This record gives sequence, C-alpha cells and structure tokens, in this order.
Amino acid sequence: MKLLIISLLFFSARGPISVDPCENVELKVEIENSQEGKNNGSLEIEIEESNADITVFLFGDKRFKNQLNLHTHNVQNLASGHYFLIVQTSEGCTKTKKVTIK
Repeated sequence: MKLLIISLLFFSARGPISVDPCENVELKVEIENSQEGKNNGSLEIEIEESNADITVFLFGDKRFKNQLNLHTHNVQNLASGHYFLIVQTSEGCTKTKKVTIK
C-alpha cells in the first residue's frame, strides 16, 4: 500500500500522464495513377488503428493542384505530379506522407 501511495505521489508531482494519440496510428495511401495525361489519378487514404474522422490537406507541386480541408478518405481527379499529404484525425493525430502520381 505504501508503494502505491508513493508511486501516485511521484506521478502526480510530475503532472498528468499524457497519452500520444498517434502512438499506434498508421497512415496508408493507395495510389491510382492518372491515365492518358488526364487529371484522373486518386488517393485512397486509410488510417489504421483509428475510427476518427479525418481532415485532408494535399499540396501539389503546382499551386492549382492543392486541395485543402477535405473530409474524405478518397481524393480524386488528381493530375500527375508530386504531392505532400497531411492527414489530421479528430483525435488530435497528424500524419504526413509524400506521394507521387504518375
């Protein structure tokens, strides 16, 4: 009992114990390349170990390719090029990934 009280006092003196919302969360992206030079590429976004809602920010190598503040797991009508993907979950987790659509 004494050890439990000492442990509780030690941890409470250090402040609240925080849990990293991203600890087990993994970002997976399935890429569908564009066909025949058209803007018909897509990204299928999956957040493993989380059922949270997501917000997607996609930055392309050309400004017209940017798509911001999307609430979807599937981003469509993408031109070929390099993109930087930022995904935020409603649980407070942010994951990033570089992707290329050919």
